Amino acid sequence: METSPTAIVAAVARCRAAARRAGHRLPAVLAGSAAWGRERAIMLAEHAGETLWIGEAAPAGIPATDAGRVRGWLGREQDCLVFDAHTGFDPDALGAAAGLPRAGGMLILLIPPLAQWPGSTDPAAERIAVHPFTAETVTGRFLARAARLLGEADDCLLAQQDGRLRLPRAPRARPAETGPPGDDPCRTADQRHAVEAIKALCTEADPAPLVLTADRGRGKSAALGIACGELADRPLQIRVTAPRKPAAATLFAHAAERLGSDRPGVHPIHSGGLQLAFEPPDALVADRPPADLLLVDEAAAIPAPLLEAMAAHYPRVVFATTQHGYEGTGRGFAVRFQATLDRHHPGWQHLELVTPIRWSRGDPLEALVFRLLLLDAEPGPADRLPPADRLAPPEWLDRDRLLDDEGRLRSLFGLLVLAHYRTTPLDLRNLLDGPGISVLASTSGEAVAGTALLSREGGLDDELLAAIFEGRRRPRGHLLPQTLSAHGGLARWPALVGLRIMRIAVHPGRRHRGIGQRLVNRATQRAESEGLDFVGASFGATPGLLAFWCRCGLVPIHIGLSRGQSSGTHALVMARGTSERGRAEVAVAQRRFRRRLAALLGGPLTRLDPVLAAALLEAPHPSPAALDRHDRQELDACAHGHHGLDAALPTIQAFLDGALADPAIVGNLERGERALLVARFLQHRDWPQLRQCFALQGRREGTEHLRRLLARCLDPPRG
Repeated sequence: METSPTAIVAAVARCRAAARRAGHRLPAVLAGSAAWGRERAIMLAEHAGETLWIGEAAPAGIPATDAGRVRGWLGREQDCLVFDAHTGFDPDALGAAAGLPRAGGMLILLIPPLAQWPGSTDPAAERIAVHPFTAETVTGRFLARAARLLGEADDCLLAQQDGRLRLPRAPRARPAETGPPGDDPCRTADQRHAVEAIKALCTEADPAPLVLTADRGRGKSAALGIACGELADRPLQIRVTAPRKPAAATLFAHAAERLGSDRPGVHPIHSGGLQLAFEPPDALVADRPPADLLLVDEAAAIPAPLLEAMAAHYPRVVFATTQHGYEGTGRGFAVRFQATLDRHHPGWQHLELVTPIRWSRGDPLEALVFRLLLLDAEPGPADRLPPADRLAPPEWLDRDRLLDDEGRLRSLFGLLVLAHYRTTPLDLRNLLDGPGISVLASTSGEAVAGTALLSREGGLDDELLAAIFEGRRRPRGHLLPQTLSAHGGLARWPALVGLRIMRIAVHPGRRHRGIGQRLVNRATQRAESEGLDFVGASFGATPGLLAFWCRCGLVPIHIGLSRGQSSGTHALVMARGTSERGRAEVAVAQRRFRRRLAALLGGPLTRLDPVLAAALLEAPHPSPAALDRHDRQELDACAHGHHGLDAALPTIQAFLDGALADPAIVGNLERGERALLVARFLQHRDWPQLRQCFALQGRREGTEHLRRLLARCLDPPRG
């Protein structure tokens, strides 16, 4: 018998009243046909207050948006949110939307019957359906897990079309929060503590970076704005940066309210001696505008090299970021960035805002969404892992069995979250359902010491090869072979078949013990045994990562010409041939890359980190053509005489192409010295840049230093 609309409306009213008294938000699930669920959701919305409908089949009269535009609503609050999963269950959109309902409000999730949902076609699965797969052919493990969790959840209302109605357990009474006085703009003691720490940073004689972390709804961005308002009596220039300008809107709104500004939005504010202005991250690092205080909001979404440059230049800087979020996590940011801060700013501070502001502790909607999307997944304590030399060899995990092992899934996904701050809920769906995805892990029970996600790529039809090479087609997926074709000039690569290592992560307590290399070796063995052509990876290039992949037997074969928006680094493709055809194609790509690298360093890659550029030149590669006696004479005249360095530039470039891969020469130069040679002769950086980057005294002294370095390259000590 169907659950009557009247019974559902009455049950929801009772549950919302209880949630309102507790300061909570009510999650309600309507599981049935699309028409059944929408009819009841409309009735509930009529009694709910301000409502937003997310989905493509929104009824007339209710404000609506589709899943791809949910972010445009962030910063607002709703009494009721209807999330229609019949038109697609987008986990990233759910994660973003879950922050919209206010305390006492509710989120209504419309889904097919629980038993049928995993086997139904979900339009949102198209996002992970790599060519030639479609949404119809994507497996339903992610939906099966969601259906199981919703069926078990005792903190949400579940109404099913077959007549079953489950009410959530009664919420606990609203906890008594001890907050600041009533006239304080801060809502919690956490927030007041953060504001005072920001203000104190402006007067410290020996300032060090301050890191603020918090989950959503804890008032982190508001604290930044309130602090600006309470600094109005001081003559300060405060700069604000964030990954996107709208992300700073909350900060500016609270600052404007405290400063009495009537300009809405992210606009410069002048109040007394205080000046508050927004700067994009890249412009901030490039132009280095003066600032007495720098506030960095959502720092985890800004590339790490930019954050490091900010910390190096601005002594008074606050890095604020979301701890567990739908766009990625501040947890991985905190772990990785902590090492940088420990190394360069040992006195840095960390504050965490724990107390929610927009709802009370123990909010069932937040808890349910965290479980569904594993937003709070952690890798597990290191003490549950044996020493690295006692770990069993890496194993290939069966994704059906992984679906039934929630503990191991949480540990594995938590490790991926920790290793890469842009890991989102869609990555969880791809892990469970992505076509061609394989999961490799080094485990001990539920604990995971290391894991790698691999994607089978290539093997595309001949009719697609020319279209990809000419830039007319870009089938979904197959990142590595398509990149090498469309951007590397290697038209045949999409025909090859291989494994791309999408993600690789090792537990922080077991790093630098060979676990990552064992994972890569196991992947290489599989590719060889299955007759595949290559194992490859594409990643944001740093000298450390380049060295790791070289140790694993991969060689660089392509580098992107511009910095990635999320990583702030140039994407580097490395590969290793695992078949006769694959080894031949990798060798061709390797030679082509080295032949093109010198020209690229003098053109579009002129601002590539010269330390990285030198490391690329040091990577194993086929020997360049030998220099003749005329070349040697000219080099000797540059190194030991006064022959013009610019006049000899072609000869010096040809020489350095091979010299910086010679272990004897590399061992005779410091890393900074090799980088200087690259910056001057291959990247053609001007003298002001060279003086700034390498602390040279002047052009004459710098030229003599370069001549001495060339001499050491020409006559290195031989063992």
